[in-house]
Amino acid sequence: MNLVVAVYLALLFFVLSPNVCVRLPPNANKMTVALTHAVIFGIVAYLTTKMVWRLSMNMGFVEGMAPQKQKKLGFSMKS
Repeated sequence: MNLVVAVYLALLFFVLSPNVCVRLPPNANKMTVALTHAVIFGIVAYLTTKMVWRLSMNMGFVEGMAPQKQKKLGFSMKS
């Protein structure tokens, strides 16, 4: 996992937490609300993490690798 994906998942978790944007279902007990939001987070994370990973790989850097080594190994050097 790279830093971009980790930050994305942390923000997604925050946004999909109960009472941050919305509370689903509105008049349910705490456990039902928590379970509903957990399922929504799981589905959204599953469907979007691969896309975020691919976008982060096209940003032009590979974490933990110096630019000279990236170039030597054939990674693209986008600006």
